[in-house]
Amino acid sequence: MIMRAEERREIIGILRLMGIPARSILAEVLLEGLLIATAGAIFGVVIAMSAEGLVNRFFQWRYDTPLLFVRVTASIAWKAVAFSVPLGVVAGLAASWTLLRRDMVSLIRR
Repeated sequence: MIMRAEERREIIGILRLMGIPARSILAEVLLEGLLIATAGAIFGVVIAMSAEGLVNRFFQWRYDTPLLFVRVTASIAWKAVAFSVPLGVVAGLAASWTLLRRDMVSLIRR
């Protein structure tokens, strides 16, 4: 999220020079961070669910046991999403807030 905010340094500077209020820019950053964090959380859950069978088969073969070593339930998936989405949004807001506090001229590197 910090890299995403730094890449947009000049764009944020131009938007502020055009007269767009910092609150509107921050709202856009919040929405974008929410979408990115949600997509990342869903992608992580899909990867975990698809790797579940592979991990179980490998360790069952390795230790010659019918035990399940990994189990991704709906409860675990929802907890992971509920934990990661707010963290992603807060990280995006924190990174962008530092840019919005800077002087407009330093944002556009002039």
